Amino acid sequence: MINKYIKFQVNYPTYKPNCFVRKFDKFLSKLIEYKSEMSEYWLLELKFETNQISYVSREIGLDVNYQVIFVAPTSENYGNWLDTDMGLENFKNAFDIEFITKEEFEKYWNLQ
Repeated sequence: MINKYIKFQVNYPTYKPNCFVRKFDKFLSKLIEYKSEMSEYWLLELKFETNQISYVSREIGLDVNYQVIFVAPTSENYGNWLDTDMGLENFKNAFDIEFITKEEFEKYWNLQ
């Protein structure tokens, strides 16, 4: 089985939450894993069963400062991209992807 690693940016709308929203967000973070929605950059490990069929096996969400804020899968969270049927071609069509090395991916994975 071959692995490939990609990185891409997702531009979510930005907002400046007021005090109430920050407190509510803090409360929500204990109930659900919402940090994935705050990820600016994604690093994905894609496994290839054949030359053309691929799937996401691990994912890392980074904030605007390249700090790890989300990883999956974990015992608490299966993930966002893992829960899709998107493969490499889907990511190429949807985002401006960049291939990265396994070492770069592992560097961020080991920060969790």
